[in-house]
Amino acid sequence: MVDLMTLVRNMREDGDFETMTRNPMNQFGEMDQNRFYLGAAILPEMMKPTNKYREEDIVFRPLIADDSTRYGTPQLKGRDELIYMDVEFSNIDAKRAITSQQLDTINNLLQMENVDAAANMILSMIRMHGERALRDKKELKRWQTIINGKGKYMTSGNIETDQADYSPPATHRFPAGVDITDDAIDPMEEVIVKARKILRASGYELQDIICRDSVALDMEGNEQVKERDSNLRVTTSLDLAYNRLLDTEGTVNRVLGRSGYTTITTYDLDYWDQTGQKFFIPDDVMIFIGRTPRVFPITNPNSGRLLTFNSLGYYGIGTCQNQTSPGDVIKVNLYDQGKPDYLETIADSTGLPVIQEIEAIVVVSNLYNV
Repeated sequence: MVDLMTLVRNMREDGDFETMTRNPMNQFGEMDQNRFYLGAAILPEMMKPTNKYREEDIVFRPLIADDSTRYGTPQLKGRDELIYMDVEFSNIDAKRAITSQQLDTINNLLQMENVDAAANMILSMIRMHGERALRDKKELKRWQTIINGKGKYMTSGNIETDQADYSPPATHRFPAGVDITDDAIDPMEEVIVKARKILRASGYELQDIICRDSVALDMEGNEQVKERDSNLRVTTSLDLAYNRLLDTEGTVNRVLGRSGYTTITTYDLDYWDQTGQKFFIPDDVMIFIGRTPRVFPITNPNSGRLLTFNSLGYYGIGTCQNQTSPGDVIKVNLYDQGKPDYLETIADSTGLPVIQEIEAIVVVSNLYNV
């Protein structure tokens, strides 16, 4: 009979933990169908060979074409006006212990010689307590960066500080100045149309509108919105996921909705920290994202190659401490010399969200003017 120590050692040597941790589909929540991570479709993970480098492909302003003659030589300017940013990855980690009671359940499976079930139970626990912890933190950093233009990370001296500033001009992030529940105002004109004009002035067409479900419902309840004959339609984050993760490019770039208004996508995914339940997106903002030409390939181990379209950039993934290649790491150790026995998981990741299309984001906050 295989004992627990042997099982853990065999799983480690066979690469089971690494295979689970480094599945590129994890970032979208594929292993946990009730948690789709919308931010990963907007800033998908990209493996980087170094943890510190200069990113030179950051678009600040799309440039107009040049006048020319029939036989004139085109002027080489690149696609747009580019700026650069020095990127230095930060670290996130999580440490959890699987209790002795849970280990008893695994040992019972091993006593019944059901090794596969025991191994799957270990992987499920590690996925919940290790891999998901990293996934949630990455998603939070994505939305902090998108909404605020910068996020938080810990320096080597355990001091919390802001990461690189991706803030576009002040016109791209502003308070609404109105209450969207006030029937005397038209939130379509005051919020959505204004945001779309800003994107268009920067060279982008509106692709996505993202907010909490409560915001969408409040906007739909506005009398002036009702008078627009239901021109506003709400979908879920999963619908947007299918539009962003398709095998062909032909259907992904359509603008949803009617009368020129893009469909609102609601995103209410939560996470928990030591103080309680939190949400990735605040309940008083709307996020407008412009259509970009960026396409990222994602390899799904189960179904092959997928593409993400209209990305704002990427979440760079670097090399963790004492590793030789980029990617997340989960270490699993069984402690059976004390009382009670426990299985410890340590999850580690090195990376940073990098926004390459700075002006493709408009954030309207304070939607209730309070």
